[in-house]
Parts: sequence; structure tokens; C-alpha cells
Amino acid sequence: MAMADVDNFLQRKGVALSELIPGKREMALNVADSREFLKLLQVGGIEIIGGDILVKDRNKMGYCHQVWGSKYHYLSWSNGSEGDGGYSLAQKHIEDAEKLSGLLGGEVWVSFVY
Repeated sequence: MAMADVDNFLQRKGVALSELIPGKREMALNVADSREFLKLLQVGGIEIIGGDILVKDRNKMGYCHQVWGSKYHYLSWSNGSEGDGGYSLAQKHIEDAEKLSGLLGGEVWVSFVY
């Protein structure tokens, strides 16, 4: 897996976060694509340094703590000490956010730092 494959995946499936913050270069993926992206990174041995959970509600996207409230800021993460390249921590935060979206509404999107 080359970095070009990772970049191509993001270009095909991601949403540019420059819509939220002008000049921002990161991309966000929906939950299904985020899970696929995690597998691509893992197969390629590319570590995940951290990530942000975003929520799209009524065609407007924002960081989870902006949409759901500041107590959900913890859903954005930086790599812990799991020793697995950050994959299990990323998966946990995605699953937690997906559960919360069922209660609080909105569609979950994920931006990775790798």
C-alpha cells in the first residue's frame, strides 16, 4: 500500500474540511468509509496519530462538540499507548460516536491524522 493509494481513497470518498475552516486541507469520511480507511492504513502499516469526529446535521457539518455540546469533545482523540498504531483507539471513538448519533442525531464523519 502506497501513500498515493491512501490519498486517492480520500480524494474519491472524502469531504474537504475547507468548507468548515477555510484553508484546512484535511478530509472527512463517513463511518462506513472510515472503517475501510482504517483497514487500508493498517494493511499499509501507517500509524494513526489522532482524529476528529464531526457531525453532519441538516446539511451542515461541525465538530462533534460544536453540534452535540462541549462534553463530547473527548470523541476527538490523539494516539494513546495501545501499541497497535492507533487503530483500536480510532475504532473505539468511531463506535462511540456512532452510538451517540443514534441518541443525539446527525451523521458521523471522521477526519484522521496519520
